Amino acid sequence: MPLPAASLRRQGLSFESLSARQTIMNAHFPISLLALLCLLAACGPSSDRVRIEGDYRNISSSEFYIYDESGQSGPPDTITIREGQFTFERPLSKPCVLTLLYPNFSELRLIAEPGKTITVKGDANQLMKTEIGGTEENEALTQFRLENSTRPAGDQLLAASQYIRSHPDRLSAEALFLQYFARAEQFDRRTIELLDAMRRARPDAAYLTELRRRLEPMSRTAAGAALPDFTAIDIDGDTVRASQYGKRPLVVLFWSSWNARSRAYARALHRCHKAYGDRFDVLTVSFDYSAHTSRRRAATDSLPGTLVCDGRSFDSPLTARLGVRYVPGLLLIDKNRRIVSRDLSADEIYNALGKLVTP
Repeated sequence: MPLPAASLRRQGLSFESLSARQTIMNAHFPISLLALLCLLAACGPSSDRVRIEGDYRNISSSEFYIYDESGQSGPPDTITIREGQFTFERPLSKPCVLTLLYPNFSELRLIAEPGKTITVKGDANQLMKTEIGGTEENEALTQFRLENSTRPAGDQLLAASQYIRSHPDRLSAEALFLQYFARAEQFDRRTIELLDAMRRARPDAAYLTELRRRLEPMSRTAAGAALPDFTAIDIDGDTVRASQYGKRPLVVLFWSSWNARSRAYARALHRCHKAYGDRFDVLTVSFDYSAHTSRRRAATDSLPGTLVCDGRSFDSPLTARLGVRYVPGLLLIDKNRRIVSRDLSADEIYNALGKLVTP
């Protein structure tokens, strides 16, 4: 999802103007009033705002995004770092999870609470070791991240799962769910189980219910599930049905001409087609809005198989039926129409498919 760059700009004061103002204040204001003003300046944000104060080493100036994935606390925003530091505030009516998206696409999540000041301290060269504090929830997240950042991916998933099951009522559990389980790459049946545990603990959390609705289609196409029934019209106007597959392994590829990574998948399938011939089937679903553009790119990339493009992209009924959230994506299905895996990388397709094809 493209994020708007709503810049945060602060007007600076020159040394001359600052000195002049200090002289005037010293001349006209009593010491006690000056002390009061300084005290007020040092206070935290008002009860309907959250403040985030950052201090990063090994960086002078940069910008990164901050946003609420639920969309409930306002639109995305941009944080500007100057001389390695930043101070950012935004209106906030209730606690929520905010995501920090850095220029290298690393993501960190924090818990924002009205009236609180969140501290962010780290090294620009080691973003995953950033320490986020100021509240108990953020300190718990930081501790989890630092303890698990160097562990194998499978161990991190297990630790995140255990934390969520132990603390389903906490926003830190929601943050870990978004970090580790709400992405299609890691989706399996336990994703829904963990989400349901949080929903039971927080029945008034509307975002969790909405997230459940969005992820439900993916549970139908998780590894181990049967390929859902579907009907679609291919690029030539012919009807395509799930029932026509099952004699051979099937690869369903979700791609688009506007996504650069899709070309790697096209090359991978072309390589598989040359090696395995007609021992497997291919169904490619284009997310282009133009069937003409889709057909032309498929020909240019020598993309094998049946091509479907209804011009509706993510609003297509087939997209919802097969639980697609982004492109490129992929379903690998055996000859019994059982889903073996989904969203393999382009480099993994050749070997994974080779295990399924009949010699």
